[in-house]
Amino acid sequence: MRLMLSIIIFVILTMIYMFNIVNPCELTNSCGQYILPDSKLYINIANSDSWNNVPWNVSGISIVYKFLNNYFNYTFFIMVVFIIINVVFFNVLINKKIINKSSDKNVFLLFLLNPQTIYYIQSPTKEILLYICSIIFLIALLKLKVKFKSTVSYLVISVFGLIIRIQYGLSFITSIFSLILKKNDRIKYVCITFFVLILFLPIIYQLDFLHTYLVSGERFDNSSANGTGFGLILRNYEKVYFGFTLISVPIKIFQNILDPFPSINLLYDHVFNFYGIKDALSFIFIGYVTLSVFFIIVSIIYGARRYRFIYELNSILFVIITIMYFFVGINTFIHGRYLYPILPIVMVFYFLSKKNRNDYLSLRRIRKLSLILWFFISLFIILKLIV
Repeated sequence: MRLMLSIIIFVILTMIYMFNIVNPCELTNSCGQYILPDSKLYINIANSDSWNNVPWNVSGISIVYKFLNNYFNYTFFIMVVFIIINVVFFNVLINKKIINKSSDKNVFLLFLLNPQTIYYIQSPTKEILLYICSIIFLIALLKLKVKFKSTVSYLVISVFGLIIRIQYGLSFITSIFSLILKKNDRIKYVCITFFVLILFLPIIYQLDFLHTYLVSGERFDNSSANGTGFGLILRNYEKVYFGFTLISVPIKIFQNILDPFPSINLLYDHVFNFYGIKDALSFIFIGYVTLSVFFIIVSIIYGARRYRFIYELNSILFVIITIMYFFVGINTFIHGRYLYPILPIVMVFYFLSKKNRNDYLSLRRIRKLSLILWFFISLFIILKLIV
């Protein structure tokens, strides 16, 4: 009953946003990114006759949009798929007893009603497709027992992830290959790799294929009027002090989780800044969960903690989350949207962390810290939005 009610609320809010905010600004061709995801490039590529010199990082989403839009209304189709896949996901989690408490069901519904989804689903975006992809990956992980079927399913999902955004495809593929390792070895090698890569990040930054990416990121930091400038400060220290990346990378991951805090602007050019508002509201909805998982992951990597809940399934989720944390942490600028697609994986990781009572005492401090941070940051956001 609660699931159905949440779906109805989600559809109503999505339609209200579409018909009252998005459609009017599209008629006047005045939709900035503060109202609608920046999908014009994908749409223009999909509608063009020539695909010559199309950048690889935008061709995948453009192809998907072109194919689906030939047969369906893209937004309505994605919304229906999103709802169906979440209903299936919810039932799988209940059947597998991953969700077995009323409070867990409420957490799932908060993720379903995440304001970020209402924003990203309005036009072709990588975020919403990868979010669905993450759910399908989890369903395959939980449901498929036959090795051949599961392997094929993982590979198909990984290839699709590579087409849409290479970082996600790489994280899925790496988690698949990690299956050949024992649970403890899987965690150990991921932690070692994470340490080595971020320690030698200044050297990796010198690679030619990263040069344009880093320069564009620094230009973004220098020209951004909405940020705190802290990301650029960290980047400059990374250039000077060897080993500083061991500190700066976790901080940048943390900043992405908190984005857009503390620079929350309700208005942009005298118009409601829905781009920032949806991230701020999202933190109020699910920030406690994302903070809890972040602190658990960091405590495993940096503190060499071995929680008992890290059994076979959760060690695979640990691999995916850690790899995506790495890709986010090496960014030169902060964008919370990069972590949006792994939210289903973060949610399941959180549920599993609660199941083993032997870990209760060792995780209690993390939960208290997460709750305190979530409360005060949420309070700050609410005051910032209403004052």
